[in-house]
Amino acid sequence: ALMGKWVDVAVLGPEAYVIARKQDPTIEVFGTYSRLKNGIQDAGPGYKSVLITKKGSKFADVASLKGAVLALVDPASTSGGLVPEVVFPKSAGTPALKSYFSKVVYSGGHDLSAISVAEGKVDAAFVASHRFMETVNAGKVKQDDFNYLWYSPLIPQDPFVYRNTLCDDLKTKIANTFLTVDQNEDGKKYLANVKSEKVVKMSDADYNIVRDAAAGAK
Repeated sequence: ALMGKWVDVAVLGPEAYVIARKQDPTIEVFGTYSRLKNGIQDAGPGYKSVLITKKGSKFADVASLKGAVLALVDPASTSGGLVPEVVFPKSAGTPALKSYFSKVVYSGGHDLSAISVAEGKVDAAFVASHRFMETVNAGKVKQDDFNYLWYSPLIPQDPFVYRNTLCDDLKTKIANTFLTVDQNEDGKKYLANVKSEKVVKMSDADYNIVRDAAAGAK
């Protein structure tokens, strides 16, 4: 919708933002969530890609996963696709995912990946820490039912973006609406619903970690 210029304000995944920004420089980030501490999700404007397996299974460490079945989320997912493909092999000292695992599948969602591990449909999955905790909080899985075998470096949260060709006054009003959302009761209710304490200002450079990982995937 952004690329087609049907909308002017949106929230994207980090990798989707980097892709969109490269193709259309008028798409500009102005803020993101600052999350509350919630289980495996740390407080602040970032999250991590986490490798999970089912507790009680034979998959208790990275070495045991050689030849196992792995679930990723989507090729355009930062924590469920890009970071596992590029950062994990270097960090864990393993070959490429498709060489290390016997089968790599795409689930289509962080919740579906977690549920697939819990139900034994796949042996392991990479999920975003905050998306995983949303699945836990929704009662779809239990945090104690998993092993947490690897955590990525911090990834910036999903960016709020607008089209920078909007007039300056309107851009300021849009940004301020988000950046002060913690200062009114309706805003506080919204933030509580997304397990965040506020929206903080972000710049394009904050997403260079995602660009670097994307460059490594080529």
